[in-house]
Amino acid sequence: MKRSAPEVLVTLSRALQILERQAPEVLVVEVVSEFYQGPSLLGHRASHPIPGFVQVKTEDLETGPLWNLRSDAQLQQVLARSGLVPGSHKQILLFDNIQLACGTAQSRFDASARLLSVLYYFGFSHAAIILDPGIQPSFPDESAARRPEAVRRLAARHLPAEAGRPQRGQAVQERWVPVHPDYLVRYETMVQLLAGDLGPYRLLDSRSAEEYDGTFTGYDYIPLAGRIPTAENVVNGDYQVSAREDLEAVLARLADALARKGIGTKDRIVWYCGTGWRASRMCALTRALGYTNVALYDGGWNEWHRHHPQDGSQRPSGMEAWNVPDDPG
Repeated sequence: MKRSAPEVLVTLSRALQILERQAPEVLVVEVVSEFYQGPSLLGHRASHPIPGFVQVKTEDLETGPLWNLRSDAQLQQVLARSGLVPGSHKQILLFDNIQLACGTAQSRFDASARLLSVLYYFGFSHAAIILDPGIQPSFPDESAARRPEAVRRLAARHLPAEAGRPQRGQAVQERWVPVHPDYLVRYETMVQLLAGDLGPYRLLDSRSAEEYDGTFTGYDYIPLAGRIPTAENVVNGDYQVSAREDLEAVLARLADALARKGIGTKDRIVWYCGTGWRASRMCALTRALGYTNVALYDGGWNEWHRHHPQDGSQRPSGMEAWNVPDDPG
């Protein structure tokens, strides 16, 4: 299947090709979460730094109780501390090894997609997720081994700059203007969309069928099951890259599903889920397919049900939540 969009999703083999061809200009970013993975990974990388590689914690990107993304200024601080500033690299490759549940299915690479949404919002045009089941936590070491001369040059060039990066609490000297401000949809915009004030749209719910149907909430801190009015269900868990189905096959199947719903590549699509992770990955998939008017409702059902409890039902008794972090990403 031929894609007609920027390269926002790549296979492992394609990532290695990018590393070999563009090596001192590539930054590898692992997206991690202290809740899902524990702090040991962070400690290991802090003690064994690899030039051309950084980690970004999901906990630094979001804030409770809604788990919305932080303010623009705070997000810029997080990115800048990792050397992610506009124009700093020709290519940024994201990956993670966090696996979540989506109903009865599993979901991966949602954490990477969460960061990709932030980068796209600020105009980082050359960021892509390595969406491949073969990606391993050892990938940074392997990537460094594949480009030893480039890594040494990268270290020599960037170590002085790293010392001058903004630290926690310091201000970023120059504020960045979001290049795609409409990509992150706020609650007020959602209200206007549903009221019919902003023209046609397709609201796509990427949660599991059980969450969409109101059987379960999927989270222990969301008391009501239900969905946002006008939403259509396209289950995140149904579009997972695996050893049995590669990226191109998943994209082809998603393209067919959207076409059957009568959704065109120029239609305004707004994705949402519970708190933003799963919908972020579906945004990335549709962008990779060439859909040009894709957006993420960051607040998701977690925010919506607090303003509109009438759209939910009582939480089923005895529900066992699938994703129940006290400090979720």
